[in-house]
Amino acid sequence: MEHIGPRYGPMNRQEMMFILFKGRFVKEDLSFTIVEETSGWSQNINKFMINGSLIYFSMPNFPHPQFSRANARIDIYFKQQKIHESNYLYTNLLDRMYNFYR
Repeated sequence: MEHIGPRYGPMNRQEMMFILFKGRFVKEDLSFTIVEETSGWSQNINKFMINGSLIYFSMPNFPHPQFSRANARIDIYFKQQKIHESNYLYTNLLDRMYNFYR
């Protein structure tokens, strides 16, 4: 894997996540899970697109509004075997900024 981003995003808006791999994959071989251990929340990503070696999907909304920020992990699986994990920060500051400038 070459690049994954962004590394942070809003809690209540879906941020587009991009993953650039060195090689190409078949959609059926990949799966993604978002995990936040403090609250015990996790969600599988069922809808994602592949364009050559670029994969993209929308990060799900974080379901616990009482948190001002949450450290999540993106687990990437190839044929049900974890091949990579990456950190992602949910922050409500970005939600407030979006609402302010709206």
